[in-house]
Amino acid sequence: MPDERLGALEFLSNATREREARYRERAAHLRMMADDEPLGRLRNRLTDLAEQFEQLAETITIERR
Repeated sequence: MPDERLGALEFLSNATREREARYRERAAHLRMMADDEPLGRLRNRLTDLAEQFEQLAETITIERR
């Protein structure tokens, strides 16, 4: 039974790290899109979304500690 619990904890830890990485990748992608966007309102919205994804990633990081 201890091996199963360890396996489950390891799985959850890996899944959490992967989710954090995906959120950071999405934030970076949105920032790149914002950099290329000529319309100020849309650029600001893309930047806001990027920040929200970064905040999600940071929340996951804090929860893992």
